[in-house]
Amino acid sequence: MRLCIAVYALAAGLLTSLAASAQAATYPFNGPAYSAVFNFTAPCGAGACAGYTLGMNVSGWFATATPLAPHLVSADISGQVSGYSLSNGLITIADSDPGARVGQFQVSTDASGRITDSAISVSRWQDNLSGPHVPGNRVDFVTADTFSSATSHNRLCAVVGAGDRCTSVNSDASSSVADYPVGLVWTQALSTTAVPTLSEAALLLLAGLMAAGVGRRALRPVRAVR
Repeated sequence: MRLCIAVYALAAGLLTSLAASAQAATYPFNGPAYSAVFNFTAPCGAGACAGYTLGMNVSGWFATATPLAPHLVSADISGQVSGYSLSNGLITIADSDPGARVGQFQVSTDASGRITDSAISVSRWQDNLSGPHVPGNRVDFVTADTFSSATSHNRLCAVVGAGDRCTSVNSDASSSVADYPVGLVWTQALSTTAVPTLSEAALLLLAGLMAAGVGRRALRPVRAVR
C-alpha cells in the first residue's frame, strides 16, 4: 500500500512540475509613425520595389517558451525566441518563412521582466527560399528598436555570412528606406500555458513506477477463506 501511495505521489509530482514549466510568453510591440521615407526611383529596376508612407510604422511580436528574466541588460535572447512576426507596413517577416533570418535579438528588462529597451533585427531574402544565397541577391529588413532606427526594403546584399544571413547591404535606385524616431513601445507580456506533454524518458519512468506498484499488489499472497 505504501509503495502504491509513493508511486502515485511521484506521478503527481511529475505532472505538477511539467505544468509549472509549460508557461510561455508573447511580447507585442508598436512603433511610432515613420519620420522620413526614402523610396525607390520609378520605374523599378530590380527586385520587388515598394514605397513606404509616413503613416506606416513597425509592429509585431515575439514569443518565448518561458517569460524573460528580470533585470536583463542588452541581453542576447535569440536562443529563447520560439517564434516572431514583425511588420514594417510593407511586409511581415515571420519565423516560419523559409527566407527569414535573425540578425539580433537583444533586450533589457525591468524588475518585473517587462521589456524597457530593445535592438531587434530580422531579414528575409526576397525569393523567400532557404538558400544558399550570394552577394547581389535582394533582401528586406524589419527592426524593432527603442532608439531611433530604420527599416528597409529591396536592399542589395553585399556580404552573406554564417547561416546564410546577409550581414552587409547596399542601396540602389530600387531600394526603399524608412526612418523612425524614439518611441517604440513594448506592451505587457501575454502569458499562456501550453498543453502539457511528457518527454519519452518521463513516460518510461512513469510507466515503470506504475508497473512496479501494480506488480507488487499482484504478488501479495491471498488469504484462504475460512
